[in-house]
Amino acid sequence: MGRTNDHNEALFALGLLAEFGTIEGRTRFQKIVYLAQRERNVPQVFRFIPYYYGPYSKSLTNLISFFKTIGFLEERRVKLGLDVFRYDYSLTERGMSFYERILRTLGEQATTVRSTIKRVASELRDVPTTVLVSRAKKLALGKP
Repeated sequence: MGRTNDHNEALFALGLLAEFGTIEGRTRFQKIVYLAQRERNVPQVFRFIPYYYGPYSKSLTNLISFFKTIGFLEERRVKLGLDVFRYDYSLTERGMSFYERILRTLGEQATTVRSTIKRVASELRDVPTTVLVSRAKKLALGKP
């Protein structure tokens, strides 16, 4: 994806949502971003620490919360069982508009950014969350 500007975090998170349509679950969102940074040559824009379900980024959680607050993304709570919920995320029109505005500021580099995000989405879209968690944990521990 290369060096863009001060909007790297927003660009990457919004771009993933634009490509995925919906990201099902907080844990899935975290692992997609982590694996993209570690395996797909995406700049290290989010810092991750060890956590229960593998690498976790507080800054990604804060960004998602901020985007929800300002109407860039929609969070939908899905009941999976008794007192068990999953939180799904999708981009709103306002969020898509902001994402496209950031891309326009990049000029020719926008093509590279879009293709990198599309590649990440196509490679990780159908991978089950349990597999993403397992891969992220192994990478974090330095295991092949």
